[in-house]
Amino acid sequence: MESKKNALLFVIILAILSAIAVLIYLFGGNIFGKAVKGGSKNSPVITETIATTTIATSTTKEIGTTTAEEMATTTVPENKKSFWSFLNIFRLNLNIISPTNQIQLPPPTPPPVKKPPQTTNEISSELNNISKNVQTIQEQIDMLERAKVLSPLNGKLILDRVYSYSLDPNAEYIIMRSASTLGGTEKITITGLTLYSPVTGQKVLIPKGVYLFYNNQQNIEQLITVGAGEQITISTGHSPINYSFRINKCSPYLAQFKTFNPSLSTYICPALRNEKLPLAPNALNDACLDYINYFPSCRVHVDSGNNLTDPFYKQSPECQKFIINNTGYNNCSLNHKNDADFYKKEWRVYLGQSAKLWKTSRETIQLLDTDGKLISQIKLN
Repeated sequence: MESKKNALLFVIILAILSAIAVLIYLFGGNIFGKAVKGGSKNSPVITETIATTTIATSTTKEIGTTTAEEMATTTVPENKKSFWSFLNIFRLNLNIISPTNQIQLPPPTPPPVKKPPQTTNEISSELNNISKNVQTIQEQIDMLERAKVLSPLNGKLILDRVYSYSLDPNAEYIIMRSASTLGGTEKITITGLTLYSPVTGQKVLIPKGVYLFYNNQQNIEQLITVGAGEQITISTGHSPINYSFRINKCSPYLAQFKTFNPSLSTYICPALRNEKLPLAPNALNDACLDYINYFPSCRVHVDSGNNLTDPFYKQSPECQKFIINNTGYNNCSLNHKNDADFYKKEWRVYLGQSAKLWKTSRETIQLLDTDGKLISQIKLN
């Protein structure tokens, strides 16, 4: 605003001085010339201005577009010298007063563009977009909140089913599964994970187990690890064989004299008729071959106490020996432990509790990692 005022004042002064210069040129050039030449006592202001201008021209090579030398050599009619001297004095003084010689005015501010009023559809669309943005932000917040409590194993281990209807802890169990989407070599250690009920406060750790169990001997326990698509049956009670173990194709032999919950299926057992038969001269006779064709899978011969009626004792000694050496859990394991399909994708894990852990209804069971973060949970209504 101040620069605009200065510019306006400058223009007015310039107009006035230009008018005076024209008047002097037309009517009083000689008189004014005499005043400049003689240094009249009645014109001290003009004399002083000339002196000031002389000092300025002596120290400046070029002012405006005319140099001091050019002004000195320019031929001007005598009766016009006073006018040009005045103009030079006027121009020089203006240059001294305003060295910039130009005043930059700011560009005018364009008027604000008025937007047309929004239609109902536009307002509705904008509200929908805002609602979607809010929903997206809320989902991100929820994801961050879940990340605080969810384990990195979330989605990799799933509590699938709970069987808690029986009062017998040996008949109470949970089915847990590992995700089928795990990498081909990825293994998850489940030993040390916690099963927890936020309803009752019950809490228990998953123990170690035996990868290959041997009957009637000491077994070495190790951390239980599972790969993709495996099932883990977690029983509340005690193990019938005193260990948690991985099921293999010979495991159903163990169920002949033990009770497992759930039961061990015998269909996975190798059939006796498929075992490697002895060659001649120890080849089995036809009666033996007929007998072993119908011998039950995953069973050992049990003495009935009546040798006269027991068909086992009607077989040749070579046949009896073949049956004894190729049946039973330990014999089966020794014969087949190197088979590609020997190990099955199931573990039997026993928590070793003497009482039930889980309620039959209005129950929540959570699987927690070693940091206490949630892996999976299941609710009973």
